[in-house]
Amino acid sequence: MKPIQKIALISPSPRFLDYSPNSRFPNFNGRFIMPDSVLPLVGTIVKNAGYDVEVFMEGIAPIPWERVLEADLVGFSAVTCNINRAVEMAAKVKAIKDVPTILGGPHGSMVPEHAVQHFDYVVREEGEETIIELLDVLSNRGDLTRIKGISYLKNGNVYHNPSRELANHFDVVPDSSLIYGYNRFNPLKVFLQAKAHVHFLETSRGCPYPCSFCWRIGGKKMRHRSVESVIRNIQQNTKFFKGLPNLMIILDSYFGVNREKTKETAEP
Repeated sequence: MKPIQKIALISPSPRFLDYSPNSRFPNFNGRFIMPDSVLPLVGTIVKNAGYDVEVFMEGIAPIPWERVLEADLVGFSAVTCNINRAVEMAAKVKAIKDVPTILGGPHGSMVPEHAVQHFDYVVREEGEETIIELLDVLSNRGDLTRIKGISYLKNGNVYHNPSRELANHFDVVPDSSLIYGYNRFNPLKVFLQAKAHVHFLETSRGCPYPCSFCWRIGGKKMRHRSVESVIRNIQQNTKFFKGLPNLMIILDSYFGVNREKTKETAEP
């Protein structure tokens, strides 16, 4: 395998959604400009490691397949409602070009046995460190068994490497400019179309309570992002989209668990 230099990261929409203007079944996402927060973060980390990376989101702009197929590796992020669409896209890539495919996100973390049937590598749980190690191993024909937090299929057998420890520091500010087509929106046109621009924001990860339905994703260990990086994140998105983020959604599992940290983040 040749060294990996160019990377495409894709966030597919659920297969049943139709973003075309003449759709008989308009979806509520059509009223929002709403990029997810995961792939811009991963893309920024990958870019900072020296790779050429571009993020594609089906809900932001149609996928330009000629650009995707220029990549040396294609990664996907999926929850269960859009995993079928991600599988379709990965199969389309593989039918045209023999490049590695990676899946990250909640679906692969919860059911990696299913995911490895359709993707070469599955990054489980938090993948910021895992993806960099995996790219290095793939580029240099290294040892996959030493990478924590991945699952893969080899000789018909499924391998689950040991899980990676949860990250204690995650202050990287996602670079919105990596999102293909995101800067094409004209603020005045968005306003006249009565669309809302949504900015997702992560200030912490995890939750101290072991509820069975979500702890495998965020973990039972509560970790907080620095207030400085949260502010930089808000400023970066506001500046990038010319002051228009008019709705901010905090993604934390439990934003108010630490009263002092909550006050420090929320107060001007």
